[in-house]
Amino acid sequence: MPDVKSLQTILTVLNHAGFKNAIYITDRGYDSLHNLNEFILREQSFIMCVKTVQREVAQIIKGLGSFSNCLEGMSVDAKTRLYYR
Repeated sequence: MPDVKSLQTILTVLNHAGFKNAIYITDRGYDSLHNLNEFILREQSFIMCVKTVQREVAQIIKGLGSFSNCLEGMSVDAKTRLYYR
């Protein structure tokens, strides 16, 4: 079963196992409007990775400005080499 179609089953099983207040982190395989709605309707905390070519995501990234310099509020973790806000 593809990741995108398995989320409801996973959330149901984990909820029955007592993981009601967990925060879920998904990879791009779970990225869909249906899954986003599922998290919201369940009032479930989550971090969802999305494809940057999606129109809405691309617009937000473009709105952050040029990435040739470190943007205000952004930092680089030298150990992990992650650029974050």
